[in-house]
Amino acid sequence: MVSIAFQALLPPYGRSVNHSDEPGRHEGPTVPRLSTSTTPDVDEPTETGERGWYLLVFEQQGSFIHPLPATGELVVGRAAGNGLMLEDGGASRRHFRLVMHGGEVVIEDLGSQNGTRVNGERLSRPRVLVSGDEIGVSASQLVFHREPRRGSPRTLLDGAGFRQRVEAELERSRRASGTLVVATVDVVGGDRQPVTRALGGALRVLDAATWGGDHEVLLLYPDADLREARSHAIRVLAALSGLVGRARVGLALAPDDGDDVDALIGVARAAAAAAPPDGVCASADLPVTRTIAGRDVVLADPAMVRLYALVDRLATSDLSVLISGETGSGKEIVASALHARSRRAARPFVALNCAALSETLIESQLFGHERGAFTGADTATVGLLESASGGTVLLDEVGELSPAAQAKLLRVLETQRLTRVGGVGERPIDTRVLAATHRDLNQEVAAGRFRQDLFFRLAAARLFVPPLRDRSRELSLLARVLLDEACARAGRPPLQLSPATLHALRARAWPGNVRELKNSMQYVAATVTDAIVEPWHLPDDARGQARPPAAPSAAEATPPPTGFRPIDEEVRELEKLRMTQALAASDGVQNRAAELIRMPLRTFVAKRKLYGLDVPQRGRRR
Repeated sequence: MVSIAFQALLPPYGRSVNHSDEPGRHEGPTVPRLSTSTTPDVDEPTETGERGWYLLVFEQQGSFIHPLPATGELVVGRAAGNGLMLEDGGASRRHFRLVMHGGEVVIEDLGSQNGTRVNGERLSRPRVLVSGDEIGVSASQLVFHREPRRGSPRTLLDGAGFRQRVEAELERSRRASGTLVVATVDVVGGDRQPVTRALGGALRVLDAATWGGDHEVLLLYPDADLREARSHAIRVLAALSGLVGRARVGLALAPDDGDDVDALIGVARAAAAAAPPDGVCASADLPVTRTIAGRDVVLADPAMVRLYALVDRLATSDLSVLISGETGSGKEIVASALHARSRRAARPFVALNCAALSETLIESQLFGHERGAFTGADTATVGLLESASGGTVLLDEVGELSPAAQAKLLRVLETQRLTRVGGVGERPIDTRVLAATHRDLNQEVAAGRFRQDLFFRLAAARLFVPPLRDRSRELSLLARVLLDEACARAGRPPLQLSPATLHALRARAWPGNVRELKNSMQYVAATVTDAIVEPWHLPDDARGQARPPAAPSAAEATPPPTGFRPIDEEVRELEKLRMTQALAASDGVQNRAAELIRMPLRTFVAKRKLYGLDVPQRGRRR
């Protein structure tokens, strides 16, 4: 049923145009020829029981609604005789047509020069439209909308359909350097059918929803930021008021919180858990830092939050803990947290990199030595384990210990007594030993390179630190924190990471993890002169061989290509170049510049801000 507000919009905004066909009708895939009436009866139900079918048309100068009948045909194109005429120079005279019949709307391209796209995919054969489908015609966009049948709630997607929709929107946001929001709604009490009906009435045309569980609804807000999504979520809560006992909404933003479905849903769930009853919590509202041993540590990924909750519990004991994870993932910070939260916090915390010492020195470093124990031992030296008595020792890369050092370490751990190199008497110690490694010690034991009994003694408790590539939300947060720190050290204002750069950072596997990301942000802070960091500003190993766009000189010959780059980078560079040239040619008048390159004004303004393009000062009119 069409709302009164919608009916009121139809007269001023719907175009009433003669719908006679032109000569030379396109011969393509066969679609039934139907009545050509284009004026729907908005006061009475159509023969299919449908109301409120319409196209929401976005052109350079604005947008309007064009109503559709339940049966009939609508030709769309640049010609004045079409049912819907587009003021778009890139559109063909007869670009595509819609056929309404049997409760369905079928779209067919009419051999247009530039093609018709549905949800970004070029149309090659007739297809059935569903509500929310986007039709692309050159610089124009049309969104198909249909009201649900009278008495029937709007149908939510199934789980697989919702995931496919989110994945499609994510891909579109990567190409357009845009954002989207995934939301979760925790629902307590209430029947599913009225909740579904209420949700259908609270969603926009482009939104999508599905039931994620008995008490959870998942929502998709394409082309939205957190501010817009928060407003939409408040409308959802208002629609559910009185139907459920309680509802809470959590919001996750792509690409900031992740660029895959599971990561966004996980962040949204964490935000919903932190939301007040009948309230909204965005990912940006969640605490993301924790001070450990005097340093701020970013903790936003659910796996890392759970890891540090386990750290807090293990810190109260004296168990030996084996910390595993890739190089640079943060194993030493975990060890620092175990010490800082323990009863030994006031005593020394000492770390030794076992891979950095030769086999002849490691025993002396661990256990100490007496005077004259070997050449150069002029004085007695206290070893690492003895000097840290009462505190904690971290044996980093413990898998590099020699078999002899492994045997002696095992005896010290079991007896809490040691003998210095060259000494004869045992000395008591009170030291908690933590170990870290990037190796799989189970495999090392199976291969005979690591003692099984020492492994069991070191691994009384085990902690695994996930690699940075698996900590989706933390990647963008860490990048910003590390970039801010690098800018502060360089004495320069903070830089902003563009959405395209966040996508580029997520596309890398980061084998060096946080350490590698820190080096990349230090490079950016030292070399980038713009206010916004784009993908081509990143180091080559972090983003291929990307380079900033430059206007070609007429006197310069085009060099032959020496390699390939991601096509989306080249498209963005060309786009930035053409926008700059259009602004200069139009004397800084943005709507004229947008017309020159046939780009919607709204898109032009948004991308000008994204690229940081200055509007030239207009010349004085004579």
